[in-house]
Amino acid sequence: MSERTIAPDDRRLREAAQAGVRRRPRWLARGLLCLALATLLDGLGSELREGLGDALPEALRGGDPGALLERAATLSLAIHGVAALALVGASALVGGLGPVSSPREPAMIALRDRPTPGLWPLAGLLVGIALLLHRGVIAGAARAVDAGPAELLSFWSGWLSAGLTIGGGLLIAGGLAELALDERGRRRALRRSPEELRDDARRRGRGPR
Repeated sequence: MSERTIAPDDRRLREAAQAGVRRRPRWLARGLLCLALATLLDGLGSELREGLGDALPEALRGGDPGALLERAATLSLAIHGVAALALVGASALVGGLGPVSSPREPAMIALRDRPTPGLWPLAGLLVGIALLLHRGVIAGAARAVDAGPAELLSFWSGWLSAGLTIGGGLLIAGGLAELALDERGRRRALRRSPEELRDDARRRGRGPR
């Protein structure tokens, strides 16, 4: 068989997408989730933090934990709702929504879990940038050891919001690069040799007579 391969055409790309071989917005979804959670903490989260700040000391003193559990359950439901919206939104942005059909080529099933080339060096770079931008959290933690439960909750929620904002922005930037790398890997995996193209044309009834 010839070593030369031919890039996939639009029809093959559509068939691959229908078979589930699509662009994967993993980092993009996580970035949107981080920014959405930061907004949640700054908006709805401020009210929840105040409620948790009042209920936490009472629960620690042996009081009724019902109020604390209620606030925590509300926050948990809000987080899960935001996570679902972020995942669906990211998939919609890259065209990843829609049903998956059985592929014409069984080999396409393996391509659904293909690795993304060049992803780990990019991940290491983003982690390094995040640590540099958010390095003040260690010093802030050292200064907060004598604070009470309510003050600690407010302090750490503020740092968490800042960390989510920084991390979300970096993940979205990395997610755009990931999409480009993933699409390049997808197209490379879908390349075929001239012999495979001729065999496919014969199966479709368009081969030379």
